[in-house]
Amino acid sequence: MKSTSFDGAQERQALIDCVASWEVADYVFHAFPDAPNLAGSTHAKVVFRWLYEYHALSDGHPYAEGALQRDWEAKGAELSTDTKESVKVFMAAVGSDWKARAPKAVSKAKEDTANYLKQAAAVSFADRMLKTATSGHLDGFESLVSGYKTPGKTDARPVNIFRDAAAIHGALTAQEDVLFRFPGAIGELLGPVIRGDFLAPLAREKMGKSWIVDFVAHVAAFQGCHVLIVDVEMVKDQKLRRIWRQIVGAPLQGGDFELPYFDVDGEIQHRKRFVKGVGTDLADMEKMMSAFRRVSNGGSLEVINMPTRGCKVRDVERLVEAHIRETGKPYDLIIADSLDYFEPGKSSMDGIDKLFDIWSAFRGLGQKYPCAVMSPSHTGRKNKKGSGSEDDVAGNIQKLWMVTKTMYIEATKDEQENGVLRMSTSTSRDNRMRNDTVVVLQGLDIARPVLDSRWLSDVKGDRVFRGNTGDKWGKDLP
Repeated sequence: MKSTSFDGAQERQALIDCVASWEVADYVFHAFPDAPNLAGSTHAKVVFRWLYEYHALSDGHPYAEGALQRDWEAKGAELSTDTKESVKVFMAAVGSDWKARAPKAVSKAKEDTANYLKQAAAVSFADRMLKTATSGHLDGFESLVSGYKTPGKTDARPVNIFRDAAAIHGALTAQEDVLFRFPGAIGELLGPVIRGDFLAPLAREKMGKSWIVDFVAHVAAFQGCHVLIVDVEMVKDQKLRRIWRQIVGAPLQGGDFELPYFDVDGEIQHRKRFVKGVGTDLADMEKMMSAFRRVSNGGSLEVINMPTRGCKVRDVERLVEAHIRETGKPYDLIIADSLDYFEPGKSSMDGIDKLFDIWSAFRGLGQKYPCAVMSPSHTGRKNKKGSGSEDDVAGNIQKLWMVTKTMYIEATKDEQENGVLRMSTSTSRDNRMRNDTVVVLQGLDIARPVLDSRWLSDVKGDRVFRGNTGDKWGKDLP
């Protein structure tokens, strides 16, 4: 299968213009924030990335004499042999007197560079379309085609509210880029997850936030999303065991388990069910993986464990960039479990300021690529039974300014022991989500954090907390 191609001379000229003209480069940095990933050739991706890094570290100041050359020489050691040679050839084309190569018509250079980046992105997209079409995954093909957008910030012009009827009409009628939806009442509570969303499960410690995190990852991957989990709380094997058990819905050891369910009247009941233990036969696991790939519409779920202390959002961004270079695809959902253990971009920060810096940087990551992001966080003990509130979030309350979907998780001790929790939200886009509480049934013994969900008003009986200490399961936590 032959890939499409683009004009190498056009690429080389675009790179030279960005190197030789700070005005052209600055335009590209702002209009095409994903340029290092859009570029066509490997060496072009490398050069654009170095330019971007220089721009970020210099706070936007023009290149110092000889700085780029020295920087490139130092970073060249990180490159593979082939890429290093390609960069060397490009550097020779630029020459030592790179300022002399500055374009005479800057506006034309900006336009040509923008056209090159759009063309390179289109060529890459065409290759992905061809590969998807010939793979037989037609659902994935249709989703790919419908989701394509020409890169670049095309909406930089201010919109005149009293004159730009087309812009307003477009905003009112635009179809949101939905990534995935939750099942049952949880889906009604939170609505669809779109690119740019920031999800935050909030609960006291030991309330099962990580279970919910893995559930979200599971749901997204099986709806065709590419998901990355960056875990800084568990050791690698522990995390992998939990996620695999959740996907197959199995305990470590088979046996009879008491699992909750809603009866025909909407009351919470329990029944015994025998569930086989998770299998460890390698051939069987590979067959299951093959089946999961077929039913996931091209989705994927990747997990990486990083040190509890020292991890930064920039480290996650490097993982994202590496994934794009290797696959040509961005992640649709990036999960950090949990941002509260991350380190800020500047080591001098401490206290609540560093939390705001970390959460805002993670939000920026979701906007840059773009994708949905998620991270759980702790609450305190102000609301020991009822739905949570923003007043009870651990650390800096300002971190929730970044969040588009909160998931407050609460349960009494008796509810937890009987596989019941309550979920609510205080965040809604366009007031489209129902401001109420959802009752979630769990089977954690068989690695299923969500068996079913219903609105609290649809649940009958006294087996769920409703704000009355006389309820059967309404005992307070110690």
